[in-house]
Amino acid sequence: MRAVVDTVVFYRAMFGKRVDTHAKRVTDLVVDQRIQAFSCDVFLGEITRIIRSDERLRGMDQIYLNNYIVMIEDSLNLVEMKYLEHDQKWLNLIGNDWYLIALARFKNVDYLITHDKRALIDRRDSDWKDEAFKIVTSAEYFNGRK
Repeated sequence: MRAVVDTVVFYRAMFGKRVDTHAKRVTDLVVDQRIQAFSCDVFLGEITRIIRSDERLRGMDQIYLNNYIVMIEDSLNLVEMKYLEHDQKWLNLIGNDWYLIALARFKNVDYLITHDKRALIDRRDSDWKDEAFKIVTSAEYFNGRK
């Protein structure tokens, strides 16, 4: 199974069962290579930015955080941003997450797993309403697999 996994899913998994058990389960599947997961080469910068902006993580053990990031990055198939279709219309419609759609198209994945799919689905246009991949949350991914 091939999927683009949004960085926010990995971020939510850092808190374990307290915040999002499904995100943790997706992360475990990625690390165990049971999901062939794709992200962009900007992953490290994005996860670092997210972590630095969250006050709850400032007191967390930095060695743990660094090891977690390396573990995730080593489990991902990273694609250089330069290979993705850059479409100003997507950028205008969905903002900085445009690359998730471009990456899902480029790698011909089965799923795009995100935390807030409405941010992508509500803003899509007729050019990509009928994509082959499904946009799902972590919970929907597991509910759909049963």
